[in-house]
Amino acid sequence: MQREEFPELKMTALAEVQSANDPLPRFAAGMLPAHVKLEHKPWKGCVDLMFQEMKFEDLWSRLDGLLPCDFEVCRTAPSAAVRATVPPLLELWPHIRSAASFPPSVSESK
Repeated sequence: MQREEFPELKMTALAEVQSANDPLPRFAAGMLPAHVKLEHKPWKGCVDLMFQEMKFEDLWSRLDGLLPCDFEVCRTAPSAAVRATVPPLLELWPHIRSAASFPPSVSESK
């Protein structure tokens, strides 16, 4: 569905079996080098631009002073990432649903 409806997202397909650490597709697939991944981690409330097998200290020393204040370099063992904190959108869904006049879902109407 993503490829048909939102091809500009350039997402990878979900694997048949997913681990607890890798349950979501990666964004910008094919647009970034193979060792750089853009991952949304809703359970952590963040989006990471992950540099596989790069040490935190190396990435931090290259980017120190260059990132906007709402981004940080963090450890994602054994890698490092540039992280942006994002609010959990599902908490906003009842307000969005109401404002956009979407009908309640089956679970909401019970």
